[in-house]
Amino acid sequence: MREIVANSPPDLLVCSPPCTWAGGWFHLNQLYMDPSEVERRRVLTMLFINFCCELIETQLNAGGRALLEHPKPSSIWKLPRVEHLIRKMHLIECDMCRFGLRVPHGDPIRKSRRLLVSHANMKGLGLKCPGKNDPKHHVHQPVAGSHPEVGSVSRYVGQYTAKFVPAVMDSVPSLRSEAVLSIACHHPTECLVAARVRELNEGNDAKIHDSLQKLHINMGHPGNQHLVRLLKHGGASQRAQELARELQCAQCMANAKPSPALPGQPERITVFNQRIGMDVKYLTGWSVNQKIVDYASSFQVVVPLFERPTAENLRKAVQERWISWAGQPHL
Repeated sequence: MREIVANSPPDLLVCSPPCTWAGGWFHLNQLYMDPSEVERRRVLTMLFINFCCELIETQLNAGGRALLEHPKPSSIWKLPRVEHLIRKMHLIECDMCRFGLRVPHGDPIRKSRRLLVSHANMKGLGLKCPGKNDPKHHVHQPVAGSHPEVGSVSRYVGQYTAKFVPAVMDSVPSLRSEAVLSIACHHPTECLVAARVRELNEGNDAKIHDSLQKLHINMGHPGNQHLVRLLKHGGASQRAQELARELQCAQCMANAKPSPALPGQPERITVFNQRIGMDVKYLTGWSVNQKIVDYASSFQVVVPLFERPTAENLRKAVQERWISWAGQPHL
């Protein structure tokens, strides 16, 4: 991608990085996730966003047009690299319901977005929802749940509508009335792998191992099984996948969680009067309260003692209030 943008700048560079880990449900779900997994995904998001910003800066230096698109509440808009681009470009907002976003036979979906565009004549993409006063936008469907015709609504709204794509094309004079070829990368880590395919497929084992170590660190220290899967989808060689299965990381080994203890449970009591237990409780209004509990049935006997508890008093209470009718415990 760096070579393509630098050597053959396109008429329009559109960067729409995945938003899965930059807001929305992830802000709520991270409260129940392992902190190390949250940090790994945060690092991957920053790496991918910074890569997009690098491509945009290369495109701008060549005099080309660029567009960065992401949800309005996304956390990327506060990243230093993005804030630097905002000062050089034009930040606009739009609602995708103005571009026909809706599930089949359903209400429109607002889905507010922010667009960072390079040229002032591209600011026409900033179309906002007219609100409840417009009968076509009186009710909006939330981005949640599923629909029988499209499946997951959140996944469905992740694609551009048939009206948005021509609108973007028309904002670039040289692209008006042109066809569009869309290439999607569904996972940022797969793109990171693809960027190192040449290093992973050429050279000896030592060079491949060194490249795998760098890739492992850049992707936030994923497990070997996860790394092999990404290498496979990224087009890495079979030898690179074999070395990835045996890859060892000193940092991962130092931070490894301890192995869980073997399952175990205390002895279970199932026969009445096989074992009993006693507990002394001090209650308001009483000097002492003696409780005798059968472990099998949880049957309890409460015996009030109006004098200081001693071994003799407790033995007498057990003898008179329990053994006299239940018999001697087996244990």
